[in-house]
Amino acid sequence: LADGTNRKIFIIERETLERGRIVYLRDCGRCHTPVAVTTFNESGWLKILPEMNEKANLSLQEAADLRDYLLTASRVEADR
Repeated sequence: LADGTNRKIFIIERETLERGRIVYLRDCGRCHTPVAVTTFNESGWLKILPEMNEKANLSLQEAADLRDYLLTASRVEADR
């Protein structure tokens, strides 16, 4: 899908976003205070997530849910 700005739009289920938010609040806060989702844009999140996922020992599902949550939430907040 596209939104008229040449950006791709992905449909993410609400449950996925809710699971990602839980991972964010629960696991990212173990080592540091979770930063605002707008701290990084999509490329910034995609750059740091692999290292953070490994440090937090996330499962593949948790890592995917976290990625989807952060990318979606950062886009929504940036568009406001």
